[in-house]
Amino acid sequence: MGPISPYIGNLSFLRVLSLQNNSFIQELPQEIGRLHRLEELTLDRNLILGEIPSNISNRSKLKHLYIRRNLLVGEIPIALGHLSNLKELGLSNNTLRGSIPPFLGNLSSLEIIFLPLNRLSGVIPEILGQLKNLITFGVAMNKMSGIVPSSLFNLSNVKKLDMGENSFHGSLPSQLGVNMPYLELFYVDGNKFSGKISSFRKLEKLRRLNIGENLLGSQEVNNINFLYSLTSATGLEIVVINDNSFGGILPECISNLSTAMTFFYKECNNIVGKIPAGFGNLINLKGLTVGENQLSGSIPSVIGRLQKRKYFAININFISDSSPLHWEI
Repeated sequence: MGPISPYIGNLSFLRVLSLQNNSFIQELPQEIGRLHRLEELTLDRNLILGEIPSNISNRSKLKHLYIRRNLLVGEIPIALGHLSNLKELGLSNNTLRGSIPPFLGNLSSLEIIFLPLNRLSGVIPEILGQLKNLITFGVAMNKMSGIVPSSLFNLSNVKKLDMGENSFHGSLPSQLGVNMPYLELFYVDGNKFSGKISSFRKLEKLRRLNIGENLLGSQEVNNINFLYSLTSATGLEIVVINDNSFGGILPECISNLSTAMTFFYKECNNIVGKIPAGFGNLINLKGLTVGENQLSGSIPSVIGRLQKRKYFAININFISDSSPLHWEI
């Protein structure tokens, strides 16, 4: 606990400084900028105050910079633009403001940009589409807006893309699986994306999909048929499409979705027809919500045999018999 000693700057041969999960307080000492050989700086989960030191640019060999879950304020300093070897940047869970600086697009070695849970605003710079090595991009729970650059959706090495709970708008790309074949996590919930979802085909590695709380769909028949394209994702665990305008009947392909599925949320849409019995094939399902749609008929008895089920919501529909089962929870 306490402040980080300024004498740490005397450790001129230090390459790794890892002080996470402590109670260090106050601002980072400027003397950290004297550690010219430093390659990794990890200060996650402390109580560090103030701004990111401007002389951080002196550490040209720095590859990993993590100061997550602290009390940092101010903007992301322009000095970071001189860290030409930087591969991983994690500044989530702070109180950083301002916009994402365009100079990050010039750091060609960047593989991870992780900035959720701050107060960042503005748009995503188009130049970030030049980061061909990018694997993870996360800006969830900020105050960002605008149209997401198409160049970002063309980064073929990205595995995790999390832009949830902002105010982005526009349409989602129709060739997402073609352009981002390694995508494992795709979260764009809590935005203002609109239009139809044509397909998620070729996203064979997808594990978590959250497009909830947007303006997607058009209440037309069969505009929820994009679910067919998810059957090739054999490791799919989570699908969230709630609070949109998807219409039509849930396709029978539900039975062919991954048996690794644990959560399927589709409440607050305009889906009609019956609850497919195919949900019974999803043996690891823990949560299923189909409330606030226009579903009718009865509850398939197979759902009552889902042994891992913890949450099942069918409220505000036209279900004819809501309690015909012996629930085994």
